[in-house]
Amino acid sequence: MYLLQINTPSICSGDYWNGVFQNAIGCAIGSFAAILISLYIYIKQTRENNEAVLKSIELKERNQLKAFSIMLKNAIDPVTKQSEKINFLITELTKYPTVFPILKMHTWGNLKRIIDTITVEKTGLAYMKHIQSDNSAEEFTSILNTVDYLYYELSGLPSFLERSSLNHTERQLEYREIFDLTDSLIRDYFSTAHAEDKIAIRIADIKNNYLRDRADETDLHYSCSNYLIPLLELLKELVYSNTINKFIEDLTFSVSKGIAFYKSIEIGYDKFGEELRVMKNEIDKNLFRLKEDSKKLLQSEYSK
Repeated sequence: MYLLQINTPSICSGDYWNGVFQNAIGCAIGSFAAILISLYIYIKQTRENNEAVLKSIELKERNQLKAFSIMLKNAIDPVTKQSEKINFLITELTKYPTVFPILKMHTWGNLKRIIDTITVEKTGLAYMKHIQSDNSAEEFTSILNTVDYLYYELSGLPSFLERSSLNHTERQLEYREIFDLTDSLIRDYFSTAHAEDKIAIRIADIKNNYLRDRADETDLHYSCSNYLIPLLELLKELVYSNTINKFIEDLTFSVSKGIAFYKSIEIGYDKFGEELRVMKNEIDKNLFRLKEDSKKLLQSEYSK
């Protein structure tokens, strides 16, 4: 019978410790290599994640600027058209000072959308990062301030026109009452005048000329210029010739009242037209500023 004998170096021998050191070095090298590989993988994944995050942020910022540029374009266009319509209204008031023209209204939804959604903390930072200049912060805040003003100014336009229209209707009714009273006095006089009455004949001529050329009975300017004023000229002539009676006194009072009321209407429309001109000038001034401040963004790659 043979016994298997294994020769194990003594713990005190040099061979034993050489083996221990060799095993330790091998384990250390393997561990270090594993650490390096893990560290490489970690750094690579972190870099890839960071790049993905940066790309996501970049895409988000580009989309923010693109959306902002679209909203600005869609806001500038209707404001420009509204200014043109206000100018048309002013021109019509100049030609026909007592005829209230209709103003076509445009929508300003994109102005409100900019006010509600665009902020310095989000779109503003993207703007200052990608539309770089010494004045990018001032440009962006100026855009928002101008949008605020334009929306405020235009939002008040419908109520301003409504009030003016109601005033116009009320003044028309008051003027018509005075005019009808004047006409009623004349009809009553005609009903009792004889065929040869010179005053009745001259008044009839004035009235017939007025009715013959009248295109619109609501045209206050025409009725005053072609009926009331000729009547007043005739009445002055009669007064100067000492042809005075109760009819002439009553008619003179009514005609004078109608002319004075018409002139007050003209003054009211002058003020209305002046207010519109002031409003239009402010809109145009701020619209120009908005276009100038938006120029860099609207001409950039984010607006294509």
